[in-house]
Amino acid sequence: MAVFSEMKSNTASSRSTSLTNDSTVSFVVGRKTLFLFNLDDPDNPIELAFQGRYGNIVGYRWFGDGYMLIGFTNGFLIVISTHPKEIGQELFQSKTHRDVLNDIAISFSLSKAASIGDNCVKLYDLKDLQDTYAIINLEVESGSLHKLEWSSDGQLLSIATNKGEIFTYLTRLPVLGDTNKTTAAYLTSLLEVT
Repeated sequence: MAVFSEMKSNTASSRSTSLTNDSTVSFVVGRKTLFLFNLDDPDNPIELAFQGRYGNIVGYRWFGDGYMLIGFTNGFLIVISTHPKEIGQELFQSKTHRDVLNDIAISFSLSKAASIGDNCVKLYDLKDLQDTYAIINLEVESGSLHKLEWSSDGQLLSIATNKGEIFTYLTRLPVLGDTNKTTAAYLTSLLEVT
C-alpha cells in the first residue's frame, strides 16, 4: 500500500516550492521497514527500521502535522514524526494489545485512533494515545479479527473478520433535534429523544 502525504520540513520555503501538497510517498517494505520517498528530494529517500520485538508492520496512518501512527503484529503502537530533526525517533510507544494487533485506523473528524486485536477494538484520542478511552469486546472466534475502518465523518466504525463477518458501530451520534413553540427535542441515543 502506497500512501501520499506531506513530510515536515525545516523551512517554510521548502513547503511553498512543492509541486503538490502530498509530496511524499510512503510504503512498507518487507513488512519490517517503512520507506519515505520525498518527490521534492528524490536523491534522499528515507528507510526506517524498527525494533524486532515489535513484530511486523500491520498498518500505518499519517495524521496531524507530519506524524505517523504505526501498528505492529506483536501489539505495539508507535508514533513517529517526519520532521528532519526527529526522523528515526519514536515520540510514543505502547504495547496496546497483549498478543496480537491486526490493524489500525484514524478518524480525522473525531481526532481518534482505533486498533484491533485480541478480540477487541481499542479507541484512543490522538492528543493522548497513552489512555485507552473505550474498548469494544467482540464475541468472535479467537484470532479472526482482520481489518477496521472509520467512515469519513467518523460516525461509523466497521470491523471485518477473516471469516467475512462485518460489525459496524455507531461512534458518534448525529445531532438531530427540533422545536415547537416552547418545546425542544433532541436525539440523545438511538432509542431516546429528550
